[in-house]
Amino acid sequence: MGQVSLYPPRYAGAGAKAKLARIHRSLAGADALLLSDPHSIAWVFNIRGADVAHTPIALAFALLPATGAPKLYVEAEKISEKTRGALEKFVTIAPPDQVLSDLRDAGAKAQSIVFDAATAPVKLVETLRAAGGEPRLGDDPIALPKAIKNERNSMAREPRIFATAPR
Repeated sequence: MGQVSLYPPRYAGAGAKAKLARIHRSLAGADALLLSDPHSIAWVFNIRGADVAHTPIALAFALLPATGAPKLYVEAEKISEKTRGALEKFVTIAPPDQVLSDLRDAGAKAQSIVFDAATAPVKLVETLRAAGGEPRLGDDPIALPKAIKNERNSMAREPRIFATAPR
């Protein structure tokens, strides 16, 4: 289990608050978005982790409500006090096992939550449905925005990587 660290906005292209505002506008009437893809979570919150070898992601879930603070479900021991202090300015940090009870609470309020059909565990979708909520399965709305490169992280700056070998 690796430590979660902050990724500077100058490399990320935008701060996490700006990214969250963009996502809120894309919810299309849903009450929340449940993120299950660690790559999307890393992009939204401008964090990096060390849970998977050679891949800077943290294994976590995140719930992004249409209004109010998002919730990041991640093991407490992965987050240093410095990182926690920076994240808690705009996100609530909770243990991963709390995601099920939060989905039951959302279901009891008949809320609709968007899930990524490709990465969302069936257990999370069914927990919301069983509690009376409306799961909306679809494409991860983070996929396209995170694919857009900014000047600092654009692959176009290093074309030699993709050059073909001489024949």
